[in-house]
Amino acid sequence: MAENQLHSSIQQVIQSANYENNLAKGLHEVVKALESNIGEDQKAPALCVLAEDCTEAKYKQLIVALCKQKGVQLVQVPNRLTLGEWCGLCKVDATGTARKIRGCSSLVIKEFSKNDEAAVNLIKQHN
Repeated sequence: MAENQLHSSIQQVIQSANYENNLAKGLHEVVKALESNIGEDQKAPALCVLAEDCTEAKYKQLIVALCKQKGVQLVQVPNRLTLGEWCGLCKVDATGTARKIRGCSSLVIKEFSKNDEAAVNLIKQHN
């Protein structure tokens, strides 16, 4: 499977989740989302995305360990800035170019959109 196809699928499901308010960004929200599935009425998060260029080793270890413990699929992307752009942590100018992009080291998609079935299947095949 081509890396470009995987990244475009991840981008698509992140943007849909952000639009539907099913996205947790940053360490505090990600840990809260990963640990919140402790009751019968709570579902496990759908996907966790981690930036490979995160400089804090303990940050990465915590996210990886929580995903393993909770059985949440973890996908890594190469760049924090790319992940920040995908989840909307930027300003978009009149030409559609992203400006002032803030990095995002991790995020959790709480629930996939029903409109993204093809992209979700592609991501699930990755692991």
